[in-house]
Amino acid sequence: MSQLKSLQGTWASTIVGSFSSILVTQSATSGNCAASTLGLCTLSDCAVIVPVDAGVVSTAPTNFSAGTLTLTNVLDGGLTIPPDVNNQYILPLPQERLWLDGVPLTISAAGATVPAFTLNADGPSDVVLTQPACGPTTCPAINRSSDLTVSWTGRSGLATFGLVAGLRSVVCQSPASAGQLVIPAAALSYLSAGNADLSVGAQVITPAQLVGPFLIQAVISGATTGRPTTLQ
Repeated sequence: MSQLKSLQGTWASTIVGSFSSILVTQSATSGNCAASTLGLCTLSDCAVIVPVDAGVVSTAPTNFSAGTLTLTNVLDGGLTIPPDVNNQYILPLPQERLWLDGVPLTISAAGATVPAFTLNADGPSDVVLTQPACGPTTCPAINRSSDLTVSWTGRSGLATFGLVAGLRSVVCQSPASAGQLVIPAAALSYLSAGNADLSVGAQVITPAQLVGPFLIQAVISGATTGRPTTLQ
């Protein structure tokens, strides 16, 4: 479940979910962009694809129904989402905001092949940058040879900051309650000089809940459309 605020101040939300069974014996990075970690940051390069190992077996997922999903305490009062013909749950809300900062949300399922369950979480905060001091539509240039201190308002959830330049990206996360993190120069220099987009957001991940043979978890995220910046 996600909501996105545009640079013009409008909102769009999306609810997407499924309950699947899948056998995958390949490594988690096989067939994905090459990635590494540096402190609180993940560095990804989609120009380099990690190949799937020869002989590795994986199967396509089988989706199962959990009956109708109900979301309560969202801004329009409540939503119900039935599974589609593929047992997926998809509800685009192109002009809606779903929650306000820290509001307790409930996601419940009536139950079917997947037994009934209830998940509770507080909606993550709107993360607003205070440093670097971005304008309404752009952010100041970033020196890749120096550490970058990022500060924000918004205190609930896991704060996420992303820089994307071409096929490379740096994504750093910290508890929103910290109010600040430092992106090391070693991470910034992973990106090439030139144009980039800086995005900010926050997410809450519910504790995994075992319901029958199914492990259920929800990710609730909010973000602001990336602002252009220049890497020097």
